[in-house]
Amino acid sequence: MPTFATPALLTTEGRTHLAARCDQLRAELVDLAPLLQEGERDERHVREYERLLGEVSALEAELAAAADLEARRRKDSLAGRRVQIVTDTGEKIVVRAVHPLEAPVDDERISWDSPLGRVLVNASVGDELTVESPRGSWTCRVGRVLD
Repeated sequence: MPTFATPALLTTEGRTHLAARCDQLRAELVDLAPLLQEGERDERHVREYERLLGEVSALEAELAAAADLEARRRKDSLAGRRVQIVTDTGEKIVVRAVHPLEAPVDDERISWDSPLGRVLVNASVGDELTVESPRGSWTCRVGRVLD
C-alpha cells in the first residue's frame, strides 16, 4: 500500500469503507495466526501474515492522519462529489473524484490524480472538459452534481 506525503482527505463514506477493509484484514490475520504456531509451518503463511500486517498497519496510520474532505472542500470544488459526466458519444457516467487512497473503494470513485480527476475537481456543471489520457485526448461535459 502506498503511503502519502500529506494526510488524506477522505469522504465520510470512503473512511467507512476503508475502516471496514481494516477489519477484514484483521480478521484474515486472526485466521492465519494458528498456522504460524505449527511445528512445520509453511513460510508462505508467514509471508502472507507479514504482508497483511504491513497493509493493515499502513492503512490504520493513513486513516488516523486523514482529514474530512467535506469539511475542507471549497464550496465550488467537485472533489468528493458524485458527478454525472456526459461523454462525446452521449454516454452518461457517474464518477466521484477522491483522494488516491479512497479511489479503489468502488467503481464510481476515481483518483483526483487521474487524467479525468485532475480536470473534474475544479470544473463546474456545464463545463466542457478535455481529458488528456495515455490513450489520447477525449472530451466530456459535466452534466450535473448528484449529491
